[in-house]
Amino acid sequence: EALLDAIQADPNLEDARYERFVLMHNQGNAEEAVEALWDMTRNSQTLVKPLLDQANAAFAAGDFAAAAEQFTRLVESVPAYADVRCRFGQALLEMNELEAGESQLRAAIELNPKYADAQAALGVALRRQGREEEAKERFRAALDLVSDHVVATAELARLR
Repeated sequence: EALLDAIQADPNLEDARYERFVLMHNQGNAEEAVEALWDMTRNSQTLVKPLLDQANAAFAAGDFAAAAEQFTRLVESVPAYADVRCRFGQALLEMNELEAGESQLRAAIELNPKYADAQAALGVALRRQGREEEAKERFRAALDLVSDHVVATAELARLR
């Protein structure tokens, strides 16, 4: 569905890579079809938004494993998108994969140090690992960026 939406938005995507995807899909070669699809995403920003929308929809529906899988693919395609890294980290936290979530959130902050949501989410990851002082620093960093950040405010009150 996302692929068809992307092709409708950018007909130039219907190229040899797309034809390879269709051929592999129709032959029942799921792994090769998926690889062809991801090859398309590595080379096209047009596909990123529909895939990100799907990942966010899975996240919103509480299907964190599906969201994390989609975010994994997106990170491969667009490793420098702080939003993708942050949402991936949040999905991992929801699955209680704290260290992996922390890693993605740190990557998001490295890409965009002024990303308040990533700072606050990293604080949550640290608090859940029992690293309260580090968590407080991250919550304060989020509040320095957005003075009324809801998560950071609530989490700092929780730690007092």
